[in-house]
Amino acid sequence: MKAAGRFKPNKAAGLDGLSPIILKHLTERAILLLKRLYTASIRLGFTPSVWTRARVSFIPKGRANACAPNAFRPICLTSWLYKCLELLTIFFLEDTVMAANPLHKHQFAFRKGKSTEDAASRVVGLIERGLQNKQYVVTVLLDCVGAFSHLAETKIIEALDRRGVPGMLVRWMEQYLKERTAVADLGEGRAIEVGRLPGTNQGALLAPVYNWGLSFDSLLEKFTTLGGAISGFADDVAIVVTSICLDTALQVAQQCIDECINWGREHKLEFCPTKTVALLSTRKRLQPPGNLFLNGEVIKWSENAKYLGFHLDKHVNFHFHIEQKIASAKGLLARSRSMIANRFGPRPRMYRWLWTAIIRPMVTYGSFIWAKATKNKRIQEKLDRLQYLAMLQMAPVRRSTPRAALEIIYDLMPLHMFVNVCAVKTWHKIKRNEDERLRGASGHRAFANQLYPAGYEGRKREECDQIRIWTKSFQLTGEKENIFSGWTAWAAAARIKGKAGIGVILYNEQIKLRSYYKCLGAASLWQAECAALQLAAERLMEEECAGNHITIHAPGTAISRTGGVEFSQQSCINARASIQELGYRSFLTLTNIRKSSCPGYEQAKALAIQGTAGNGTYLLAKDSIHESLQKLAYDTWYKRWSKLATCRQSRFFLTGPNIRSHKLLMQLDRERLGYTIRFLTGHGRFRRMAKICGETESSICRLCGSGEEDPIHFSTDCSELLNLRKECFEIEGNPTFEEIILFAGSAILQELESQ
Repeated sequence: MKAAGRFKPNKAAGLDGLSPIILKHLTERAILLLKRLYTASIRLGFTPSVWTRARVSFIPKGRANACAPNAFRPICLTSWLYKCLELLTIFFLEDTVMAANPLHKHQFAFRKGKSTEDAASRVVGLIERGLQNKQYVVTVLLDCVGAFSHLAETKIIEALDRRGVPGMLVRWMEQYLKERTAVADLGEGRAIEVGRLPGTNQGALLAPVYNWGLSFDSLLEKFTTLGGAISGFADDVAIVVTSICLDTALQVAQQCIDECINWGREHKLEFCPTKTVALLSTRKRLQPPGNLFLNGEVIKWSENAKYLGFHLDKHVNFHFHIEQKIASAKGLLARSRSMIANRFGPRPRMYRWLWTAIIRPMVTYGSFIWAKATKNKRIQEKLDRLQYLAMLQMAPVRRSTPRAALEIIYDLMPLHMFVNVCAVKTWHKIKRNEDERLRGASGHRAFANQLYPAGYEGRKREECDQIRIWTKSFQLTGEKENIFSGWTAWAAAARIKGKAGIGVILYNEQIKLRSYYKCLGAASLWQAECAALQLAAERLMEEECAGNHITIHAPGTAISRTGGVEFSQQSCINARASIQELGYRSFLTLTNIRKSSCPGYEQAKALAIQGTAGNGTYLLAKDSIHESLQKLAYDTWYKRWSKLATCRQSRFFLTGPNIRSHKLLMQLDRERLGYTIRFLTGHGRFRRMAKICGETESSICRLCGSGEEDPIHFSTDCSELLNLRKECFEIEGNPTFEEIILFAGSAILQELESQ
C-alpha cells in the first residue's frame, strides 16, 4: 500500500481502465492475490500481455510546425497494476543495488537531492574556472535524438548485468522490453494498433534510471580518461574543455565529440548536428577558432546557447539570460493586465499570489548561478523595475507612487535582494552534494558563499541520503489520555527567540515522576520535537523497563516524521532508531495526545521552555538557514528604507517591513486598497501632489485654508478634521496602523480626493 499511496488517485488509466484510486481501496484478500501475481511475474520472468500493451497519447511540444512528427511527445499510459510492481522493484533496487553502486556523480537527473541547478552549476563553474586561469574554454552542448525511443535493448540488459541487478529481475525486464506493444490514440475516438516498439517507453517508472540512466553511465565513465569534462542531465549532454592553447582545446573537444558519436552508434542513438551548439569563452585576444565536426557536419559557433533553461553566453555574465527572463515576465504581466481595471478585477492578495507563485519563480529560476550579475547596478534596476510594474497592477494607484513604499506595503523585498536569498538557499543544498572543495570554488559559487550566514560553517547537516526502514517494533494510536499500566512518558518541545528546548516526563506507579530537559540551540521546532521523542526513548531504556507496556505521548509532527518508512533527515533517523530499539525490548505505543488537556504534557512543555534558557548546538537544518537568511534580508531592507532621503510621507506612516501591517492591507478590496495606498504614500489627488504634477496652482488645504493639503496635514494639523481624528485615533498624535487605515478610508477624505 505504500507504493499505491505514491500515485495521485485520479490519474489517467491504461488500457485495462483501472485508475490509481482503485489500488488505494483494495481489500486484504485482493492485496494477497495481487502479491501472489507479482511474485509469479518476477520469478517466471513474464509480464502479462495486458500489462505490456500501452495506450500512447501525443502531447504537443508547442513547435511552429504542428504537422511534423517530432512536434509531439508520445506518452505511454500503462496499467497501474504494472506501475505498482515497477515501484516495488524500484524500492528494492534503491535499498540494495543502487545504495552500493549509485548512478555516476555527473549524472544529475533521476537522483534525489539533484536538479538542473546542480548540472548547470558544474558547467558554469568549469567555464568560470577556466576563465579565471586565463585559459580557452570550449563548451559543446549535444542534442540526442529520440534517446528513450531508440536506445538498444541489448545495451539496456548489459548495463543491468554490469550494475549487479539480480538475474531474475533482469530477465523480467528483458521480457517486457521485447514484448511491449501499444495502441496509438489519435483523438476523436480514433486509435490504431502498433506492433512491437523499440527502446523503452517514456511512461514507465523503471525507464529513466534503470534503462536510460545505467546505459548513459557508460558514456560518463569514458570521460575519466579523456581531457574534457562532461555533465549529463537525462539525455542532455554538456562537454567542457579547457586549455591554455586554443588548438589543444579544439583537438580535445573533437576527441570528446567523437567518443560520444561512437557510444551513440553502439547504443543505436544519434546526435543532431543542427541542434548541437559550441561556445568559445576566453579573456585572451580571441583568435579565429577552427571547426568542430559532428557526423561530418560543422558545428556552428554561437554567442549564446540555451542549456537546461539557462541562456549561457560566452562571457558567462548572464546579462542576456536575465533580459530574456524579464521580457517573458513582462509578457505575462501584460496579458494579466486585461483582466483588471480600477473598480473590478482579482483581489490584491490574489494578484500578489500570481506574482509570487508564478511569475517571480520563473524569473528567479536558477538564480544561484546568475545572482552574481545583481552586483551590476543596471541589472538591479531592471529587476526592481519589473517587480514595480507588477505592484502597480495590484491596485489603482498613480504611476508616480514610490517603488520603495509599494515594496513595504506588499511585503515584497527588492527583487535583486530576493534573488540573492534564493541563491544562498540553493548553495546550502548544493554544498551538501558538492564533490569539490569549497576553497576551489570560484565565480557564482564564491559569490553565494560570501552571502552565506556567519556561524553556520562546519556544523553537521540535518539533510542526509534517503533511507527506508520497513520494520516497525511499535504501535501508533490516536489521541488517548489514560495512563496504561507500566511506564508512561510525555515529550514536548518549545522554541523561544530562536532557541529550542526539549522536556521529558517519565511516570511509573512505583517511581512516580522523573523529569529531564535540554537545550538544542538554534534547532527548528520539528527537530526539537523529534529530539524530545528520542530523549524519552533513551531515558526509558536506562530505566530497565524491558517487557513492560510503555506509552509515549509526543507531538504529532514527531510521530508522523518518525513513524513512516522513508527518511532523509538525520534527526528523524536517530529518533526512529531509539524508539525501534525500545520497541524490541518492550511493548511500545506512540500516542499523539491532545496537548491542551494533558497535565503530563503541560509539565513537559514547562521543562522544554526552561531548556530554551540554556546553551547548546544541534544539526543544521535548512529551516534554520532559511530563517537566518530571511532575518538578514529584512534587516538589510529595513536599513535601506530608514536611510531613504525620499518617500517623506510614506516613511511617516510606514516604519519599515511589517508582516502584520501587510496582512491588514491585503484584507481590503481593490478599490479600498487603492485609496489607502494613495493616502499612505501621498501620491493621490490631494492638492500638494496635484500641484507637483501641474494639475493645480495652489497646494493650500481646501478644508482649513492653512498648510499644504497632504495626508500628513490631515492626520496631524487640519483643524476641520479634529473630530474625525478623535473618532478614529484612540491616542491623538500616536495612532496605530489599524486606526490610520480607518482614517484614510473615511468618506470625507475619499470625497475630497475625488474632486
